[in-house]
Amino acid sequence: MVAIAVLSRHDSNLLENTLLSYRKHGLLSLIKEKLIFIQAPDLTKQKIAKKYGFEVVTLTDNQNISNNEAWKILIRKAKAKYVLMLEDDYPIIETKEEIFKQLCTSIYLLKHNKVTFVRLIHSKQPGKDFDLANRYKEFYPYQSNKTDFMKFIKRKIHSNDSQKLIGASVYVHKQPEKIHPHEVIRYNDHCFITSSKYMEWSNHSIFINKEWMLRLIDKAKPTFFGQQDLEKFLAGHWWREQNFPVAVCKGLFTHHH
Repeated sequence: MVAIAVLSRHDSNLLENTLLSYRKHGLLSLIKEKLIFIQAPDLTKQKIAKKYGFEVVTLTDNQNISNNEAWKILIRKAKAKYVLMLEDDYPIIETKEEIFKQLCTSIYLLKHNKVTFVRLIHSKQPGKDFDLANRYKEFYPYQSNKTDFMKFIKRKIHSNDSQKLIGASVYVHKQPEKIHPHEVIRYNDHCFITSSKYMEWSNHSIFINKEWMLRLIDKAKPTFFGQQDLEKFLAGHWWREQNFPVAVCKGLFTHHH
């Protein structure tokens, strides 16, 4: 039912540490199908991947392809209906019990079409280069019972920018559903549901339906150089206009580089 798919873009030491965290925290014992894409036939990285029970997917002709194409190859290879999309610089930091709980919730939400994908970057320890919380704070007051007239004006001037950050309130407030009652719904004690209208796309540490993700990748238009750029495409209006239901959970993974 579930596969782990890892895109490896960094050095072998980082890959080793990340996969070790998966084993140490119990993720690998919960999921049978484990795939990893290694850009070039790197024997050191292949040996590390196999040590942790991963099937290696690579290109024998040493061809350098985009991350978008790599994800397409990796997800198509998966037999499972639901795929945990990860990268080799996102180790796991939660307990096995917490992992099991959030994965069960994610599967239920996807299986019953309540959401289209689940964000599993850690809400309290997202790691390096995570800026959603700070960007949210540029537009919205984040201290209880405090109003900020200047931020109110800024929201009016930059309405599109401020609207797409409402979902990021889950990374700032303990009860974001009370701050934004029409845009954020509390599903349970560790997950919220919002919309792609209010939450930006990210392919970092997400849980998806395989077929939905492949259709999404195919939507991306080729760049000037002929390659698809999914992240650039989904940063635009199309993503927000779809109003996809999105789950944002407490999270399991942090960025380390």
